[in-house]
Amino acid sequence: MQYQFVPSLWNSGVFAVPAEIVDRHIRLCGGASLKILLVMLRRGGVPADAASLAAAVGLSLADAADALNYWTEAGVLTCAENPGPPAPDAPPAASAHALPASPVSAAGGAAPPAPAAPSPAPATAARPRYPREELTQIVDGDRVLKGLVHETQAILGKVLTSVDMDVLVGLYSYYNLPAHFIVTLIQYCVSIDKRSMAYIEKTAAAWMEQGVDANTVDAHVERLVRQRTAEAKIASAFGITGRKLVPKEKEMIGRWTGEYGFTLELIAFAYEISVERTGKLVFKYIDSILQSWHKKGIHTLEAAKEDARPAQNAKNGKNTRDYDLDRMNRMILDKLMKE
Repeated sequence: MQYQFVPSLWNSGVFAVPAEIVDRHIRLCGGASLKILLVMLRRGGVPADAASLAAAVGLSLADAADALNYWTEAGVLTCAENPGPPAPDAPPAASAHALPASPVSAAGGAAPPAPAAPSPAPATAARPRYPREELTQIVDGDRVLKGLVHETQAILGKVLTSVDMDVLVGLYSYYNLPAHFIVTLIQYCVSIDKRSMAYIEKTAAAWMEQGVDANTVDAHVERLVRQRTAEAKIASAFGITGRKLVPKEKEMIGRWTGEYGFTLELIAFAYEISVERTGKLVFKYIDSILQSWHKKGIHTLEAAKEDARPAQNAKNGKNTRDYDLDRMNRMILDKLMKE
């Protein structure tokens, strides 16, 4: 079957599309990038900002900025703050494809020049960047990489932009990471709601610095998942709402559940003791209790309760240990508050 435009559509007016767009970019650009460019062409090349373009095509501001970034890097668009280089081997202006005008994008007018869209920060400045034409050749020439592209798009739930593709090819070809490592990495980042390829590349670099490889990546992710699960449960047990744990608190929790091997039940008991003695949640105080139990070899709730129970002085009926504990608690609390 063959398809063609409805003849009457040409009566609504046409606008030019540079042949360069179809000849060089139709396989590389994503749907969002193409929509953005068509709207700009429909407006006759009048400068526009990311917000107005996002509204015109129904995209988020972030997706619109990403699409504009694609065309800026390709040398098709320029912006006032960061003019892009001219498109290589650009055909003469007379060479263009004519398309019917889009009634949806007829609105809009002159707008301030679009600000430069931020580029993803690379994990390392040493990694080479791949030209767009080369990206397609690399992907088409490697069956594993082609499958990895499809898998990544399925995990992220979007078509990869050329910037995304550059990172993915870099992970595979420059870092020499196997497909399983990359897929596991991306799945973990998505599970913590981090879908940016820039974040994924930084995480890959951090994991490699930690010595994580194809043989240990699954175990590494399992540890990270256990840590995040423990953090969520402990935050809930501590009554922490409306804020995220700070790095120091996460570090303490990692030590309690990892190095010390304490259960949530035991940590919650230490929290109860802390609140009873200080009247509030004090992570450092809880940490001091758990450090003490770890040094004493206490790893059960029963042993912890026994350790916390004051010894009775049978001779004078006075709880001397309770008195000593009160004095010690005040000293510890004063020290922690001064740190």
